[in-house]
Amino acid sequence: MSFEPTDVGPLYGGDQRITDADRQLVVTLLTAAWHDKRLTEQDYRTRMAAVNNATVFDDLTPLTRDLMEGAPPATSTGFTRPGGLSDAAAFTGDPAPAPIIATASSPGRTNLLGIFGSTTRKGVWRASDGISAVALFGAVEFDLTQAVWTSPVIEVFASCAFGAIEIIVPPGTEVESSVMPLFGGVEVRGTTADVSQRKLIVRGFCCFGGITVRGPKKSKMG
Repeated sequence: MSFEPTDVGPLYGGDQRITDADRQLVVTLLTAAWHDKRLTEQDYRTRMAAVNNATVFDDLTPLTRDLMEGAPPATSTGFTRPGGLSDAAAFTGDPAPAPIIATASSPGRTNLLGIFGSTTRKGVWRASDGISAVALFGAVEFDLTQAVWTSPVIEVFASCAFGAIEIIVPPGTEVESSVMPLFGGVEVRGTTADVSQRKLIVRGFCCFGGITVRGPKKSKMG
């Protein structure tokens, strides 16, 4: 299979070197397309190999062109990165949140269990609109910052007894919490006003344990 560029190049910044955040965004888009069966497994593996070998935008742009609704528009400062990631966002030091991918049907409820042990889910993964998190004498941590949201609203039912649940959300995510604490604690911090059109609803109970919802930790620059 050939991925020959046709509309990039130096004029649109195609010769500029990519960052890890740029590479991660393309991986997210390809993974979402594979889960939605818009890519075969062989096509997915071929494109992922190309992502790993990519060094400039001329290498990345052809890999997602047929998966996007429109080509990235040129800007007054040069170009827009694949998936709409601007130059300013690319150099903040923090990976951009994965796009929200609407699906015709729910991918099913995600169950995360930490029973006398721990479960961690982070990086690129497909987050359904319903998540069950159970921590019993254990811990559950899941990071939604690079997850592919299949709905702009995710509802979490959290059950925590003698354990801990930590949820990390993208910057700007609106959080609604109605967790009932009983000899336990619930903390929502590190989020801002809704600017990303994402909302997390957390329900459930916490007994002799803790539930925390926070934004990603600030990266240290320089």
